[in-house]
Amino acid sequence: MDAPASLLVTGTLLGLLLPGYLLLRGLRVPPSIAIGAAPALLAGAVAPLTIQLRGSFATGDGWMMTVWVVAGAMALAGAVLWVFSPKLAEAKREPSRLLMGVALGAMVIALAVTAYQILVGMGGLDVPLQRRDSVSHYNVIAGIFNEWGTVHPLETRGWMIGAKGAVSFYPSTFHALAAAIPVEQGVVAGNILAVVCAFLWIIGLTSLARVLFPTHPGAWIAAPLVTLLTISFPFIAMFRQGQWPFGLSLALTPGVLALFLYAVRSRSILGGLGVLLGIVGIIALHPSGVAVFAAVVFAAAVVELGERAVAASSGRVRTERLMPPAVALLILVGTVAVYVIASQSPSVIAMGSYARPQTPALELTGAMVSFGHFSVNEPFPIAPAIGLIALLVIGSLVAVRHRTSRTFFGAGLVFFIFLLLTPLEGNVAHVTGAFWYGDPERLLAVLSMFTTLAAALGAGWLVEKIAPRVAGDRDIVRGGVSLLIVTLALSITWLDRNHVRTDIIVEGNFQPSFTSPYFVGGPAWDDGDAEFWQGTAEIVGNDAVMTDSASGGVLLPAMANVRAVPAVTTFSSMPPHGQEAAWMLRDPDPLPAESAACVFLHENDIRWIYLERAYDTRFAASHFRSTLVAPHGELVAEDGPRELWRINDCWN
Repeated sequence: MDAPASLLVTGTLLGLLLPGYLLLRGLRVPPSIAIGAAPALLAGAVAPLTIQLRGSFATGDGWMMTVWVVAGAMALAGAVLWVFSPKLAEAKREPSRLLMGVALGAMVIALAVTAYQILVGMGGLDVPLQRRDSVSHYNVIAGIFNEWGTVHPLETRGWMIGAKGAVSFYPSTFHALAAAIPVEQGVVAGNILAVVCAFLWIIGLTSLARVLFPTHPGAWIAAPLVTLLTISFPFIAMFRQGQWPFGLSLALTPGVLALFLYAVRSRSILGGLGVLLGIVGIIALHPSGVAVFAAVVFAAAVVELGERAVAASSGRVRTERLMPPAVALLILVGTVAVYVIASQSPSVIAMGSYARPQTPALELTGAMVSFGHFSVNEPFPIAPAIGLIALLVIGSLVAVRHRTSRTFFGAGLVFFIFLLLTPLEGNVAHVTGAFWYGDPERLLAVLSMFTTLAAALGAGWLVEKIAPRVAGDRDIVRGGVSLLIVTLALSITWLDRNHVRTDIIVEGNFQPSFTSPYFVGGPAWDDGDAEFWQGTAEIVGNDAVMTDSASGGVLLPAMANVRAVPAVTTFSSMPPHGQEAAWMLRDPDPLPAESAACVFLHENDIRWIYLERAYDTRFAASHFRSTLVAPHGELVAEDGPRELWRINDCWN
């Protein structure tokens, strides 16, 4: 990572962490928990403003300053509270600063290695991820930068398809946060936040391991290091699929879960308020974020009733309970009611039955257990993480026996059942898969939280069995044995996993593709496009450009700050008169001045056409062609396959 890139990434990471961390410390939350939950609190504070403000916040300087003002106010309030709040009680402090320090050191190592793998594969923060989803996200951010759209979740994408105002709901908190990064390109902002997302995942898992396994410090140390072999998340979601709002929502979940468990155990009202704000942030990033918390509550109810039934049958008296039995029963009844209502909703069924190739349940299970990944769309070979599989088995068995982690892994079992249902047809599979559009890859991403922590617990359990047999200071021995166990587990498949994470998952997605239907298509944005638009952007000025939905032109907003229509990878997303304009500009007959096509061009100030001659791609038939465009305007700039035409029809 070069110096400017490292500064941008580090500054963004600190900007997301510091305000929430100071606020939680002011609310007397321990530091190991506060650091994991911090970014979700900032997201929770920003999310309502995307609906109410849309632009500047009493500053007149736009959305970026709005976020900075909110972050600064949160940090200042937290610092004041921290100064005047009493110190943490002895029982809430870290039992061993040495072991916590080793865990933090392991976390820093995991962050550094992950950053290296991502940026080596990516090639640079200004290189676009050439996937359908990411193109849309880049351009939403560019729209906020250039004020073509707003941060309102109903108004972020209208300009991209030539439809002003509200179009359809899409969670915009990810884009709102990215648009607060002080850079000029939507691609750079999106890539920075994607990289930081991977960091927040590692930090959150470390916090959650600390809360879930208080008597197994080896698990705290192992958790961040285990992520160095995982594939399904964050690499698949963030750097293969471009599912950024979902990815950031999931990345923040472990940290807020840690705060949730802490607040429940300590009965902290202030901690509970932090949880509520964090959950708002997670749901605002992507509504599927609520599912993990719902699964944890559901699993707690099942565990409570199950333990109560076992105790009653054996004649034992339970001294502890997770919740009153009436509440547990109410949760179960509520879950059934939600399912019945959802199963009758056409929208829910449509989301859960989203057409996509499915993978057999056995292969999905193998991918989950082996810490690998399987996609029927783009399969690639990954050697199973043998060392982690052993730790996963041990940790899963330990989790069942220990009450502190039983509920959490019960929630993991819920998601495993959801995963097994994805290849099936029927209402049950459609309802349980609706949050993830029936996508098993997203469920594998969610499950990676549970498998990673189970493997960490396995390492922590082994440490507690081995360390007493080694002479020396107890904490030093436990820290050393932890690092040794994890190093051995990682070393078995390190070379393969490092290659996969650096090259296969990332690098191929940041290059043009002429074959895969899940990329933008060919020719996608490359160095030639960048050079061409260095000069032609000044010619276009503030006008809009109609471009091919499959060419590098869709990245004009994010790469060159040039407004393009469509700025998504399909013409069919445009309104009817926009589609008419696109097709009539391919017709040799001139556009009538009173036509709906001309109305569309005037509404969107479209005075230019950018085309790239393309052959032997699945998009070749839909591209603009010089011979068809010529009757409607004049060629202004040309470089190889790239041509910029001025539209004369409708404007003269």
